[in-house]
Amino acid sequence: MEAVLYVLAIAVITVCVAASCMSFSAFAVSRRKMLLFLAAFFLFYALEQMAIFYNEYLTQNRPFQVAAFGSMEDVLLRLLLGVGMCQSLWMAFCAFFNETRRTVRYLPAVVFVAVSVIILLVPTVTDQVQKWAFYSVRSGFLLWMVLFSVLEYRSTDADAIKARYKRKLIWLVAFAALVACTFAEDTVVMLLLDPNVVPFETVLQYLYRRNTSETILVMLLVAYAIYQSFQALELKVEEAPSASEKGFQAQARDLLPYFSKRHGLTPREQEILSFVVDGADNFQIARELQLAVGTVKTHVHNIFKKTESRSREELIRKFWAEE
Repeated sequence: MEAVLYVLAIAVITVCVAASCMSFSAFAVSRRKMLLFLAAFFLFYALEQMAIFYNEYLTQNRPFQVAAFGSMEDVLLRLLLGVGMCQSLWMAFCAFFNETRRTVRYLPAVVFVAVSVIILLVPTVTDQVQKWAFYSVRSGFLLWMVLFSVLEYRSTDADAIKARYKRKLIWLVAFAALVACTFAEDTVVMLLLDPNVVPFETVLQYLYRRNTSETILVMLLVAYAIYQSFQALELKVEEAPSASEKGFQAQARDLLPYFSKRHGLTPREQEILSFVVDGADNFQIARELQLAVGTVKTHVHNIFKKTESRSREELIRKFWAEE
């Protein structure tokens, strides 16, 4: 069993480091900030797993101590890594929902740190209760992300944007379920299991360091990051969809409101963007909208600036990379 857990720990660390590298590479290509924040999340999680692995390595030849069940070793490190993980993941959520308000982006992290510090400073009945409360704050932060996603969906009026959110519903449901399982597993292991009567010579002695549900949750995020990274990298080397392809217009109409909202385009710029995506040049757009060519050029220039695009080709690739 020790050999299995040893290999599993190394595998989790390796997967997270690989996912971090891939997400960052995809960000470098697509400039999608969500991928950058996911890369940071995986890096923080890998560092925490390395710290746990290091402690296990130092004590692998020693008999398991019951007192260690509720121990909180390297509290400051755990706190820093915890806020790094949660804030990185939260920023990925904010990037997905195009949330730019500073209060919303940073206040949850401040609350997370404040509550965690209070838990560490206030005396508790047992060390196990303190440890449970400390890690429950993480679960609370993750549940806030789920709640925010639901509120964001309910507050959105645009059908196209709601349709985009619905495509991610299965990921969100799985995420919420695993967060609940993580909290439940922590509760059972840290509060309900009595370390004085449970036979800790079995695999149970490792549960106080490992949370299986949390590991599965991270692997879910790895799968999502890989999916998004492949999509971003694929669009870098492949041609954007052609206007003659089946379903092109429907897909474009679906993405247009979200892309415009994400980059702060005006209604007129959104209208012109629809023609650009369709392959029209400035003269064709001017004729269709009965505008001066110079006016169209100005709008196109503003679209380039807001989307950080240097050409029509790059703009179209970014448009189809939105998901």
